[in-house]
Amino acid sequence: MKRKLMVFISLVMIICLCSFVPPDNPISPNYLYTYSCSSSLSISGSTATCTSNLTGYPGVTTKIVVKQILQVKDGNLWRTAHSWTKTYYSNSCSYVNTRTIYSGNTYRVKSEYTVYAGSNYETVYSYSSSYTT
Repeated sequence: MKRKLMVFISLVMIICLCSFVPPDNPISPNYLYTYSCSSSLSISGSTATCTSNLTGYPGVTTKIVVKQILQVKDGNLWRTAHSWTKTYYSNSCSYVNTRTIYSGNTYRVKSEYTVYAGSNYETVYSYSSSYTT
């Protein structure tokens, strides 16, 4: 009887542990001031439109410094084609820039966000998909 009870308790524990679902948060739980962020790249003709978005927490996130980098692939490495920087005194940002690009290259957007809560901060990165022109 004790053996059956132990087997039953073990099965219940396994079922409970296997059914755990982590919270729906698109950012690693290691981030304190950032809820979500993304980078995107759209290309129309010879114009690249670079977008960097970040959402922090109301009442927590106080400032966001965005460094947006349009990168071009050079062999196996990514090098900077152009970069922009802007500071937002808010808990969210949407930063958009355009740049003329050249055909025959592969591009992506890298966004580096320094996210502040008062004098404390964290650095978060996001990358767009890459596109070949």
